[in-house]
Amino acid sequence: MEKLHKSVGFRKYFHAYKSCLINQAIFLVSFVLYGFDIKASLIVVLTIICIVINLMGMMYWWDISLNALSLVNLVMAAGISVEFCSHITHAYLLSNEASRVKRSQEALATMGSSVLSGITLTKFAGILVLSAFGGKPRLSI
Repeated sequence: MEKLHKSVGFRKYFHAYKSCLINQAIFLVSFVLYGFDIKASLIVVLTIICIVINLMGMMYWWDISLNALSLVNLVMAAGISVEFCSHITHAYLLSNEASRVKRSQEALATMGSSVLSGITLTKFAGILVLSAFGGKPRLSI
């Protein structure tokens, strides 16, 4: 844990409220768009929180410090997780199938390829930007 304190610095903990506000905004928007379905909205927000915590845990175990490059990747991963979770959940809620398994299959069949292609294009755009400025090592992990 001391390694995390050294890499992050104490002052950056004061900005944790912004993350809480972002999570509340995600919850409110998904709550309204899902037709006031509180269970689906909570599942989306908890899934996104778990994804970010998992990534930060992997950064700790791989000894990756929190710098500009890793922060951009965390924000990008959070955005991709919002896209993935919200679109698949929305397709699940709009499905007319009888069972949960059939609704899940239909949601993945109708929305899965669009989400996957969006994630792929986003990551390729990020890799292109990083490689364009990759002449000199400006950021290190």
